[in-house]
Amino acid sequence: MGKAIAPPRNGAMGLKQLNFERMTKVETAIERLREYEPPEGYFLAFSGGKDSICIYNLAIEAGVRFDAHYSVSPIDPPELHQFITEHYPDVIWDITVKGFWKLVDKKGLPNRWSRWCCTKIKEKQGKGRTVVLGIRWEESIGRRKNYKSYIEQIGKRPPTYRLMPILDWNEAEVWEYIDGKKLAYPSLYDEGYSRIGCIMCPLAGQALMRRDAIRYPKIERLWWRSCQRYYNSRPQQQERFESAEEVWRWWIGKEPPNCLDGEAVLHNKSFNPTTNSTPVEDGANFEGESVEWPHTNLLPVNSTLCG
Repeated sequence: MGKAIAPPRNGAMGLKQLNFERMTKVETAIERLREYEPPEGYFLAFSGGKDSICIYNLAIEAGVRFDAHYSVSPIDPPELHQFITEHYPDVIWDITVKGFWKLVDKKGLPNRWSRWCCTKIKEKQGKGRTVVLGIRWEESIGRRKNYKSYIEQIGKRPPTYRLMPILDWNEAEVWEYIDGKKLAYPSLYDEGYSRIGCIMCPLAGQALMRRDAIRYPKIERLWWRSCQRYYNSRPQQQERFESAEEVWRWWIGKEPPNCLDGEAVLHNKSFNPTTNSTPVEDGANFEGESVEWPHTNLLPVNSTLCG
């Protein structure tokens, strides 16, 4: 772990700027946490990224009760799993989905228009609780549009609320808080990652997807094989695309996966996705690792199966 390197943005107010109530943003976030603390304590959604690091430590500063939960994804970076295990051992690991690659076979490759993976893995936690989230308006136009207030009711049966204490923070202020408190953070940030999430997430953009494909070739290969199986089992896909390789190029914007010989795929007419590769099923072994949970050795003893 190094020093947080994100510089303050030009014109950024900073965390010490006072609002109309003569409170700083840190004091305001702490007051929000104290104001809505439920008797049973908060359900704090912890991803291991910079925003969840902030809300976790703000909850400690506020002195409120909470239990922190990490929704385990089989496609999160191993560096992230290692970071949570080492620096936040009290976080509960919730396994919210099983058979992830079979879901890809069924639903297809996730994309900006079909984010089914986020719904399955990340967005079903904390039913009947008040969930603390590290969502910020600055992250996207959609978040500014969809999240009108830092406290919202999102379910009636059972009553579920979400509290977003740093909704009005910007990225520079997040790093100012982390650096000022000398908090540990995942090393991937020091390697150029501005956001950390699922490996080859299409929401990150094709350039970052290609970078992930090179860094995590085993996960890339699992995505590729799911792409093959989905294409081969869907006549409508075969009407739209000439091959699974064309689907892949549409998804990631590159030639066939690094795990394949590009010349064989592009120029060898005898290449067949079905016969030239062996489909992988959940639970099978792939180069010594579990297909369903590539980083199973990092799952802590306090992991739980949800749903």
